[in-house]
Amino acid sequence: NFDVAAVVSGDDRFSVAMLAQAGTLEGGLMIQGNAPTGLNHKVTIGRAQLTPSGGINFVSGGDEWATLELTGKVLKDSSAPSFPYGKVVELSA
Repeated sequence: NFDVAAVVSGDDRFSVAMLAQAGTLEGGLMIQGNAPTGLNHKVTIGRAQLTPSGGINFVSGGDEWATLELTGKVLKDSSAPSFPYGKVVELSA
């Protein structure tokens, strides 16, 4: 699993949030597709809660991407009455 001390020791220019210790995080969320072919979309959620639901293994020993498991829910964003639960838009090529 992830060891924050090993990452930040000797270099105080970076700070690392320990998701496992943070518990539930609340804020905005944006996910943007970047597929080389086909359609891409952007999902914007004004207010969401995310909670880590598994360990984070940043060192996989191969060419694999690290996996971060989250559970969450979308909350009503009263500051965006037109899209209170977010929106999905198709991105132009």
